[in-house]
Amino acid sequence: MQDIAQKARKAIPWLAFSQSFRPVWDFLVGLTLARLLSPKEFGIIGMGTLFYATATVVSNFGISMKLVQASQLEEKFIRTAQTVSSVASVLVVAVLILLSSSISNFFDEPLAGQVLACLGINCFISGFGIVSGSILIRHMQFKQTSFIEIASSVTYALVAIPLAINSFGVWSLVFAANISVLTGTIGNCLVARYLPKYSWDRRAAKEIMQFGGCMTVSSILNQVARNIDYLLTGRFLGVQAVGLYKRAYDLAVIPKEKIADVLNQVFLPMLCEIKEDGHRARGTFFKMVKVTALLCLPILLGLLTTPEVVNVLYGQKWTSAAKPSQIMALGAIFYCLSSAQGTVIIAYGKTRHYLFVQMLYSILLIPLMILGLNFGIEGVSFGVTTSLIAVWAYSLILCSKILKFSILSYFMNLRSVIVSNVCILVTVLLLNQFFPIASDFGSIISKLTCGSIVYLILFIYSNDDVVREVRDYILINLSRYKILGLHYLKFWKIN
Repeated sequence: MQDIAQKARKAIPWLAFSQSFRPVWDFLVGLTLARLLSPKEFGIIGMGTLFYATATVVSNFGISMKLVQASQLEEKFIRTAQTVSSVASVLVVAVLILLSSSISNFFDEPLAGQVLACLGINCFISGFGIVSGSILIRHMQFKQTSFIEIASSVTYALVAIPLAINSFGVWSLVFAANISVLTGTIGNCLVARYLPKYSWDRRAAKEIMQFGGCMTVSSILNQVARNIDYLLTGRFLGVQAVGLYKRAYDLAVIPKEKIADVLNQVFLPMLCEIKEDGHRARGTFFKMVKVTALLCLPILLGLLTTPEVVNVLYGQKWTSAAKPSQIMALGAIFYCLSSAQGTVIIAYGKTRHYLFVQMLYSILLIPLMILGLNFGIEGVSFGVTTSLIAVWAYSLILCSKILKFSILSYFMNLRSVIVSNVCILVTVLLLNQFFPIASDFGSIISKLTCGSIVYLILFIYSNDDVVREVRDYILINLSRYKILGLHYLKFWKIN
């Protein structure tokens, strides 16, 4: 037990390093590309990504989750998993190529199908690195995975930006994605010291199929549901609307993808180790939810109250994405909180329940999307947000049964974080009401400064156990580095 906790503590600084560098880097790259490319070109890549994301899930076939979740890994199991992954990847690429012309006809956009076919190559490439990447995560080697992810992100920028400058348009994004995936796959194989090896064991294949089947269907439903907004928006509102909507969605889900998902990379292997100890598993879940809320909520509340950020960052041509980003920021709060709940369901092998959660999301989202189309991309955003809240509520109930806790205890666990963020929200709203600033940039700076001051005061003086643990953890790690006077933090009294 102590060993897994120690591994988690060692993993977090490297994940923190990766996820402090990557969001800033990816954001700056996205900002640069938004200035170089048009909303239509982002809309085309969004159409291709719609089907490519689903294809990626099928080619993975739940193998990465199974390799992390399995109690023991034998060589024959690993080789069988590699065989299943490679076969699935080849089949997926073939299907994408066959569908490319139909996709172009559906969207009435010739480039949509071509982009999809080229993105499909990534499924084939990544199929060679699924097993090696899963081995690194299983052993919580997040220092290595962090550098691989950073290398992939840097490679993407080094390819995309020069191509965009030289008028390659949407292809600058496609080619950059191909090279980035290749970099990550090679990195995983080299660091894990694993080259793909193939064999077939019937018992191992059956176990993979049973687990992977439910996970794949669940993930397909998840991808369909999470991309049906792009599909319907592109079909009925046009390519321009897809580009605007995608930019709003990408902005809102940054905390989930860069913070909540990263925390759950540590949470999943840790929970798989301690899941037989109900008390310890429950306490770890509560801590994970609180840390996620502590880090994600202030960012999303900032986006919710600061629509000017879209104009300042992306330019006036993206103004129509401001209100959808606000609406989806609300849904993203529940999206972030539900990530730990999904991890619990997977760790305990409740794949059928996980499938039902995705079915529920799809069942709710499609009719809400159809209704929302009458109100433009704002209506689409509202449909997505409503569905995310409903899924969070259902998965919370399911998680409470697995870990045996009451819903009241869940909210009591979050009370200090909720109170702190309500204080931040009220302060920013009062500032905006009584001291409005005409300049978009000035408004952002004033809100950010005021909100940050309130957040830091509450963070520093909070008596909450988890907040204090996070605060002390940060201070202890900062005190090791004599940069900008941070070594004086060693005089801080650590409780």
